[in-house]
Amino acid sequence: GILGRKINKIADSVKKLFGPNKASEVIGEAGLGLALYALGFKYLRFDVHAVHGPDQIAQQQNTNVWGIFEAKGGSSRLGTGASYGKEMSGQWISHWIKQVIKQNANTKYGDDLKDAFNTHQPMLALVVRL
Repeated sequence: GILGRKINKIADSVKKLFGPNKASEVIGEAGLGLALYALGFKYLRFDVHAVHGPDQIAQQQNTNVWGIFEAKGGSSRLGTGASYGKEMSGQWISHWIKQVIKQNANTKYGDDLKDAFNTHQPMLALVVRL
């Protein structure tokens, strides 16, 4: 449909600007941004000092449910080589949430995330592919 054609035009432009490998990442993260917006999640600025961490950790505005999100574009796949678990597995998610909590200690969102994690509140884990 028309949306698919528009996305393909954007993808072609991104590939010209960044190259095909970076383009997949940019396109996947754009799709993630659209999905978060559609699902009512707030974009939060967390410090995450890592290259291989989640693409976003956000909180849904109406329910306050936290989510951890990974974006994939093109033919990219979830990683399998981390010592702390396969990408988006329970072990991997726990590792990264703990890292984000540690790196954002004594901030409102860091403390809110810590409380949600430590009290085992429901959390959403989602992979978005575009």
